[in-house]
Amino acid sequence: MTQKINLVTLGVDDLDEAILFYEDALGFTSMAQEGSVAIFNLSNSWLALLPKGALVEDNNWLAAEDDSLVPSLNFLVHHVTNKSEVDEVIMQAVEAGSKLFKAPTNLPSGGYEGYFTDLDGHLWQVVWNPNYYISNDYMAARYSLPN
Repeated sequence: MTQKINLVTLGVDDLDEAILFYEDALGFTSMAQEGSVAIFNLSNSWLALLPKGALVEDNNWLAAEDDSLVPSLNFLVHHVTNKSEVDEVIMQAVEAGSKLFKAPTNLPSGGYEGYFTDLDGHLWQVVWNPNYYISNDYMAARYSLPN
């Protein structure tokens, strides 16, 4: 069986505002918008945006007393092709209304990363890693992972 994640769904407060953010700040291309869901094509996977209330209702989740969802300790990773692109993506995201979480910094491994939170507080890491290469179809390691 091939392991891959085909779709990530994020709960958002304002769907129209979130769509504009992902299009303008990250350059994502909206593939479809049907009712209260927007879908972006990310090469070999999709990102869906769904209002938080609909996400809770559709999945029979219980919201916290203040109607907010409990944030998870997860983050999304946006790999870029070179070091300067990390700065560019984070700058575009911040200019579009996101919050800088951690300024870009060099990593001991030789990579470079920074973090921002989108308009709904979802944490994003923007990273350039010299041990990976990215093509239009996939990301692959330049080295073998240990067994």
